[in-house]
Amino acid sequence: MTAVLISPNTKSDIDFLMDFAKRMSFQAKQVDIENVDDLEFISRIDEGLKTDNVSRQEIIDTLLL
Repeated sequence: MTAVLISPNTKSDIDFLMDFAKRMSFQAKQVDIENVDDLEFISRIDEGLKTDNVSRQEIIDTLLL
């Protein structure tokens, strides 16, 4: 699945976009911009869990990004 990340400047813009997404039957979640890096890390972990073989060095290299 692909996602779009939009960073509005005001609370009213956030409310508008969340309402728009709801009306369009899109999945939408509000997250703090500080958590975006964590979400990327989680996504990479999930992706890695779907592979059969991952070397120890690949794990270490990914963690050091």
